[in-house]
This record gives sequence, structure tokens and C-alpha cells, in this order.
Amino acid sequence: MIQPMIEDDREIKIIFKEYGSYTVGVDGIEKIVIYQEPGSMSYINYAAIYKNGEIAVRVDLSGWGIGYL
Repeated sequence: MIQPMIEDDREIKIIFKEYGSYTVGVDGIEKIVIYQEPGSMSYINYAAIYKNGEIAVRVDLSGWGIGYL
């Protein structure tokens, strides 16, 4: 059975798309956390990119790949 993204507790190393990426340990990124926000018909997966102990960027994960440690 495939575990839903929001329930996967593995540490994320990188999220990537054809035009860019966010990588833990690069450019001050401390961690990447998956969470959900309500959309018009269902919840949407997002990534919170942490720098200096707070969220620096939020990314809608539609079309993004995820790499784990």
C-alpha cells in the first residue's frame, strides 16, 4: 500500500521541479515539512521551507518531486 504524502514521516532532503529545487543544507534551508491547506474541492499538499527557524517559503507541491534522506 502506498502511504499518503502527509502521513509519510521520513525526512525530506529535496523537492524539485524542472525549473528549480529546494535542498536541505543549501542556501540556509534547515528543513522541509509537508502539510496540507484546504483547496476548492479537497486538501492540497504544500511544502514549508524553513530558514532561521521559521517558514521562509511555502510551495504548492503539484508537479514537484520529493527526495528523502
